[in-house]
Amino acid sequence: MQFEAIWCLTNIASSDSQFVLKLIENHAIPILIKIMDSPTHIEVKEQTIWCLGNISGDNTRFRDALLDQGVVPKICDLIDAS
Repeated sequence: MQFEAIWCLTNIASSDSQFVLKLIENHAIPILIKIMDSPTHIEVKEQTIWCLGNISGDNTRFRDALLDQGVVPKICDLIDAS
């Protein structure tokens, strides 16, 4: 269920900027980052990274928001753990 929910967010994050902005305004970034720390299946974490990548790819402001919230160290931690 968690994978499917994040998959939906990933699709939203790959659409128009106005929808990506709604994800950000509704605190999707910290929630997604927190999922990467949770004891969940690797597939869920991979989908989470895909979603965050779509958000960051929308524009530089969204990318900077991700960087400001510490997404890179979290992704690096997942790489180191695998």
